[in-house]
Amino acid sequence: MSSCELQLNFINESLTNQLAWAMDFSNFSSRSATKFMHRTIGHYEECVKFKYDAGNRRIGTIRGQYCTLVPKSLSEDLPDVELPEWSGKFLEPSREYIFESGICVPDTCSNAELTTFLSPTLTKVGIRSKHFLCQTDKAYPLHTLDFFIIITLALLCTTIIVSTIYDILKRKNPNQINKCYSALSLYTNTKELLQIDYSKSNNVIYCMHGLRVLSAIWVIASHRLQRRDLYMSFWDQPKNIFGIIILEIIYKVGYAVDIFFLLSSILVTYSCLRAFEKKKMNLSKFYISRYLRYVPSMMILILFVISSFPILLIDGPVIRYFYDVAWKCHRYWWSSLLLLQTYVNVDNICLGHTWYLNTDFQLYVVSPFFIYVAWKLGFKSFWIFGAILAVDQIAIFFMTFFDVIKYRLVYRHMHFRLGQWLIGVALGYLMYRFKNDSDQISISKKVQRICWIVLSSALVSQEVCIYLVKNKLYKDFYYATYRIIFTCFVGWMIFSFHYLKSGSVIRWFLSHPLWQPLSKLSLSIYLVHDVYIIMSVSNTKELSHYEMSWFMHIFAGDILMSILYGALMYLLFEAPIAKLSSGDAWVETISLLTYEVLCLVDLKEYKMAFNDWLCDLQLDYFNASLSKREFWAMRMLDMYAKLPPGILHRNVRQFGLFNECLNLKHIATDENVGLIQGQYCTITYVSSSNGLPIDNDRLVWKDIGLLARSRNLRFESGICVPETCSEDRARIYANSILKNADLTAVATFCQQNEDIVLSALDYVMLVMLALLVLIIITSTIYEVWTKKQSHESKKVFTAFSLNTNIKELLHIDYRKSRNIIACMHGMRALAAFWIISGHRIFRDSRYMSRPINPNNIAATATLALLMTVDYAVDIFFLLSAILVAQSCLRALDGKKLNLGKIYLNRYMRYTPSVFVLLLFMLTFLPYALVNGPSIRLLTTNVERCQKYWWSTILMIQNYVNVDQICLGHVWYLNVDIQLYLMSPIFIYIAWKLRYKSFWIFGAILAAVQISIFFVRFYDTVKEEVVYRQTHFRIGQWLVGISLGYVMYQMKDETSEYRIRKRVRYTCWFLTASALISTEIYYQLLRTEPFPRAFYEATHRIIFTCFVGWMIFSFHYLKSGNIFRKFLSHPLWQPISKLSLSIYLVHDIYIIMSVSNIKDLSYFDMSWMLHIIAGDILMTILYSVLLYLLIEAPISKLLNYYLK
Repeated sequence: MSSCELQLNFINESLTNQLAWAMDFSNFSSRSATKFMHRTIGHYEECVKFKYDAGNRRIGTIRGQYCTLVPKSLSEDLPDVELPEWSGKFLEPSREYIFESGICVPDTCSNAELTTFLSPTLTKVGIRSKHFLCQTDKAYPLHTLDFFIIITLALLCTTIIVSTIYDILKRKNPNQINKCYSALSLYTNTKELLQIDYSKSNNVIYCMHGLRVLSAIWVIASHRLQRRDLYMSFWDQPKNIFGIIILEIIYKVGYAVDIFFLLSSILVTYSCLRAFEKKKMNLSKFYISRYLRYVPSMMILILFVISSFPILLIDGPVIRYFYDVAWKCHRYWWSSLLLLQTYVNVDNICLGHTWYLNTDFQLYVVSPFFIYVAWKLGFKSFWIFGAILAVDQIAIFFMTFFDVIKYRLVYRHMHFRLGQWLIGVALGYLMYRFKNDSDQISISKKVQRICWIVLSSALVSQEVCIYLVKNKLYKDFYYATYRIIFTCFVGWMIFSFHYLKSGSVIRWFLSHPLWQPLSKLSLSIYLVHDVYIIMSVSNTKELSHYEMSWFMHIFAGDILMSILYGALMYLLFEAPIAKLSSGDAWVETISLLTYEVLCLVDLKEYKMAFNDWLCDLQLDYFNASLSKREFWAMRMLDMYAKLPPGILHRNVRQFGLFNECLNLKHIATDENVGLIQGQYCTITYVSSSNGLPIDNDRLVWKDIGLLARSRNLRFESGICVPETCSEDRARIYANSILKNADLTAVATFCQQNEDIVLSALDYVMLVMLALLVLIIITSTIYEVWTKKQSHESKKVFTAFSLNTNIKELLHIDYRKSRNIIACMHGMRALAAFWIISGHRIFRDSRYMSRPINPNNIAATATLALLMTVDYAVDIFFLLSAILVAQSCLRALDGKKLNLGKIYLNRYMRYTPSVFVLLLFMLTFLPYALVNGPSIRLLTTNVERCQKYWWSTILMIQNYVNVDQICLGHVWYLNVDIQLYLMSPIFIYIAWKLRYKSFWIFGAILAAVQISIFFVRFYDTVKEEVVYRQTHFRIGQWLVGISLGYVMYQMKDETSEYRIRKRVRYTCWFLTASALISTEIYYQLLRTEPFPRAFYEATHRIIFTCFVGWMIFSFHYLKSGNIFRKFLSHPLWQPISKLSLSIYLVHDIYIIMSVSNIKDLSYFDMSWMLHIIAGDILMTILYSVLLYLLIEAPISKLLNYYLK
């Protein structure tokens, strides 16, 4: 028994005996709420501080752990269970309730154990748990970031104290004060904050101060209200008209943000027009000043949120809400500081309320263009602004009407906010023009009243109609126009108050000088308030009933605390940085500080699902619809993978309906549920090893659980869930289905029907491809034109010509020369086909309804041959070593060996093509071409390439990331180029010592193979490491160099080299019999360590010697008549030229092909050969494309450069 179970049993026994400590411990858990379907907390602090020594060594000390139980009704799953009236029957399956309870359990209990032990109790009352969220009072250790903040804070405080002392001491001589040294002075900054301007100037729009402060208060009220569900036991709508009106005003917080945008655009316009007029407009300073106004304060808040200090300050049962915020900042801090969150991670914004600053800054960036248009064209520019505004609002209407874009994106994206901003620019231009001529503005009171009535009635009527008219057309029209109407209303208010002096009481109130200090704090208040509210909510220990008077009380506290913390933020950061931002070094300082702090520190990781609530709501709605036999729900259920036949034959994978799931859309009748869109998830599940008894009335799925446990099987099945569900939530849902079958889901991979969004790399790839195509077309036209004009074309300009490259590819050399080893062409092509076949069978084997089991001797022999694909790579190594040896020996004889050129030529032969394929894998193209339930095969390879692209380009993957190779088959090129680097040493030895060098090569070969034997015998090195690392491949390479030396020495022999037929037959017999006997020996005794190690140490060398003898015999002894003629046929030459491109392309094509399958297939050798034939043909076609675009042109340019 586990410690948790021992302690729970001990607590139950103590409760039975009515021991005081146990009754006290039990009392910490929550009881049934007055409103049953709502949250109860229990006694959080008492629970986590509880400690009791059981006096039993096995049980140990019982320490309390507070866990939040999030249950769901089981009544729909257990219709025959007799439930109490007050129990889970009241939890309707089609609806989600915030029914959470706090329970106190020993801290030794895990989530899984709690689910197991408490499920029987919960089932009796018709409730099942979704999950437990547990907390203890264990102290959080400080991390690197925390120490950094402490040190930074200490330095900052010291600097502030020094700056303040300096400022006070120099007050007597103000002219001697260095502004840089006094920038952090509390004395000066506090004085400037509290300073009030009582002058009445036309250049100062005083009513803006009141509007800015009231908007900030409006935002605070709304954000407090949005978090109500986390600290209220029950939400009751206000019954009186006063409460209803206040509540509706608070809900319209979007208007407060519109006020901010309007005020910002007016002030920006004022500033720019003044600069244009004085011809002092400096865009860099213009942008930097705005950026430094926002980012430093945001950076401080982000550092605070992702550090340990908030967790030290708050401690409550709903602290997980703060973890959600911290996790978003931990992940997306960079987009927050770059002010790009509204486009990069609009649904996961770090410090969610700061989306406004992102949008404001983006609009600020484009402002100079519009302001310059206004400055040059005057009032004529209003027509341009009006046209842009109209287009923007019409676009919003149609995009929301046709559901092209979600409303929250319309709310946050900059280009949808352009309308409000342009109204501010126009108003700012108008007010700037009349700043010195306000007396000339004369509008009759009648016209003023008409403007007030029209704008007010338009605003009010829209708000009334949106509640009365339940029509999508009007709703979308409302979304497109209401902000513009409100912005025009506020703009008219500002213009009227400032220039027309109307609105006496309201103007006096908004223009009161006391608003000025708070107006200066508006940015800091906006930044601080939501963090404070989140921390306040997360620290809740007791739930409260909603009441308007109580809410206003809490809201007043939020305002005061936000002002205090905002003042602290202003004095410590905003004001000092505003003063120092004129220095040129600040841009670099800020960027370096951001990078160093947030990239190099060790941060904690917070993981929270974002749509769990909506996911569970939609799943409950689906279950309820299914119980009602609604067609859409039955159709969705039908998309699930069904019970697979042949489980004992390891048919353990079923896909279900992939495309149908992704295309599923259903609009729920419940507005809270919304649109249900399908998401396909592959669930991997195993036996939960609980040993469920199998009775006579057993279910089929229980049999599956028994089989899974007895055979140690892993199943994979496709299910269809709402796209709002995270992978973890899908796994939990699958476990709720599988628990009665003694099965547990252990992994989940989900896919949604999402549009592909192009990244910067995608655009780079597209531009490169366009340039490449343009170069090829130009090169081809140039060559054709020069030939028609009988001019001599320059080779460098025709390197990319399709005309030349296609001719050279298809050119066949019919000459029979001893210097050309013709049989190599056939061997190279067949080895490439062999590799394609082996990789296809290997990839397909995981997606067959039965294990590979050929049913006749021919199929068995064919399969055995194709599965020994490793030998094909040995052929490539051998051919490469022979050619390298002959090339270097020729250069040594001519005294023209240039190692730099040799290495550069080899590297450039491989790398450009590899780079193009790597770029292909890292862009959108694979996902644009592939869409299937087994796409995980593709995404795994893409993830490896994202992580290890650099080792791929450097050709060192077989040592750096041997288990995570990007483009897995490219390991061969890594080994080949590394052996190529060593080759000149061995070839020089052979050239100097001649045949005596073979003794050295033999000794090295023996040492390598013996080392392979011992490392595999004692299993100190993995098989894949031996297979892929260069020092274990030297043996085959040395065989090739030796053969290359022998064949080079015989190149000038005028007659056939004479070896007796008896000796030839003996060599054929020995090499063939050694190869076959080694394979048979291994197959018979493969489970024994010695045979396995012996096989791995010898079989590749034996096969290499066999193929080497075959080449020597075919080329010099002219034996093997039929085989020699077949391998030496001239038609192999084009495919031989394509061998590198074929090798590079084939596995990517196979991976994409397998990732795109929608159903399993049954293994049949004839069908598999059909598939392989298709692979070979398609690979050749794609390799021709790679050869003509990359390999051939680069090879020509390299030859031109080297010559």
